[in-house]
Amino acid sequence: MRHLRLLLTVGALIFSTFAFAAKPDSQVGSLQRILSNAGYYAGAVDGGWNASTRASLTSFITDYGIAAPTLAPVPTSDQVAGTIAAAQQAIEAAHSAYPTQPLPSGYFVGLASQWYFNINNWNAGPGAATRRDGKLVYVPITRYFQPIDDDITAFQAAGVRVMRMQIGMDGTLFYDKCNYKLERDVGVLDACYSKAYAEAKLEHWSREIAMLDHLADNPVVAAYIDAIDYWNRNGFHVMIVPSDFYTGNGSHFDGSDPKGKEKDPLFHAALVGDPDFQKFFPQFVAELIAQAKARQLTNISLQSANEPRFCNTDGKPSHGGLKAWTEIEVSEFAAARRVAPRLSLVSTAICTAGVQFFSSGRPYSEVGQVLPAHPELDDVTYALHLYSPRAIMIASAQNAKYRAGTVIHYPYQALPASAATNQEARFDLQIYSQVRPSAATFSKAFADLGSFAKSRSIRLMFTELNAPKPNFGLPREDRIRLVRDLIADSKENDIPIIYFGMLNAWGLSSCMHIRSIPDHRFDSALMNLIAFGNDVTGSDPNAPIGSIDAQCAFN
Repeated sequence: MRHLRLLLTVGALIFSTFAFAAKPDSQVGSLQRILSNAGYYAGAVDGGWNASTRASLTSFITDYGIAAPTLAPVPTSDQVAGTIAAAQQAIEAAHSAYPTQPLPSGYFVGLASQWYFNINNWNAGPGAATRRDGKLVYVPITRYFQPIDDDITAFQAAGVRVMRMQIGMDGTLFYDKCNYKLERDVGVLDACYSKAYAEAKLEHWSREIAMLDHLADNPVVAAYIDAIDYWNRNGFHVMIVPSDFYTGNGSHFDGSDPKGKEKDPLFHAALVGDPDFQKFFPQFVAELIAQAKARQLTNISLQSANEPRFCNTDGKPSHGGLKAWTEIEVSEFAAARRVAPRLSLVSTAICTAGVQFFSSGRPYSEVGQVLPAHPELDDVTYALHLYSPRAIMIASAQNAKYRAGTVIHYPYQALPASAATNQEARFDLQIYSQVRPSAATFSKAFADLGSFAKSRSIRLMFTELNAPKPNFGLPREDRIRLVRDLIADSKENDIPIIYFGMLNAWGLSSCMHIRSIPDHRFDSALMNLIAFGNDVTGSDPNAPIGSIDAQCAFN
């Protein structure tokens, strides 16, 4: 690890030599918490001096270059106090050398950039569609989800401060085996990535472990770090998120797997079932943070992973799944904090960030069944994704298929079962009819989550939610109404949100979605609501939404 070496003398650290035993001590508890937050101690913060505490302190002293005498079994409370002061001084010096900025406190509405979500999204069609001086313009870009200067102006006007940016692990780990410059082709790339993951497992990830020594040479990582730099230079805090994409069987995002037999993406299958990958993954994350550190990109935080599984097909956590994922997060967060000791962390719920768990209509008061707990760590936010009911949050933008002309409304309006033409849509309509979503539905959901957060003294946020564009089933008026209710309820309960779709089927434009054209003609009514969430002067959640005919005209 690349750590600042500090030569500090801890003269007060003279330990007593009586037998190894200790009653809980508040000073020892404070030291354990400091070591936990610095990434060195993974045990309970209970104030008990034990072998784990001693070993963690020894590692910390070694890495930080603190000069100290040989440790005897048990220190006195006063001696621990001296150690605490030295440890705090060392951490402060390390933070001064790499002063990461915290995830903004309080409520906010952020956005998500899919710039490197799938490494193989290169096709930008004719360019980025935007309007300048009342005319349609296509701005040259190299990647489909690449931002343009017009976006920065619009986001800043809406008070956006946080940009969640995923990095597709498939293309990052196997950029040379599966040609990261190849345009998205589910069949070809699924087969290649499936083979690459299988080979890496057989080789215990030895090739990828060796890659960590020269991660700066990885062209995907280099491009991703450049993207962080782009957002930071324009004033945005970047949430780094390791992410899945390919499943290895050609079915991702097309709904071809039978209901209840869906296959986990390759990245998540490795996280769940490959012990060697579970050890490698925290090392990779630490080196990714180290690349940001090498560039002094300080306005960052880390979300553990996008939509971890550890879930049964019925949407309930697998046996021991929450514990297993929590342990992986502990290792990941520790590795990252050893690089950046005050890095803001975002812990993610299992069962696809809660999506699978809540998709059948379960109440949000049961969120504790899928949410990890890290009481020993400071500056941790806990993340969920909001896609339920899917009939209005997803509509036909992903797997569900509906009869031509089907319109799905918010608030709820009854639809015949025959409107659904595949199993995914039939399930979504069933839940839609069961929940009958309205303003009251989301008011209760956010109130339940707010109560849970207060009872645990934690901070919750939704790192993904969105509403589909009109040509995927939800009329623009209903879409605006849904986003307005979500922002109002989340704001009332102090639960920050990230609007996920920027340019895709849930994009900020309400114009007709055309897959080959990334549409940057953002709906002013949506941007006004985001501005309202961010307390921008002049924003009004009840303002007339106006027409977008002129904005969406192809001339």
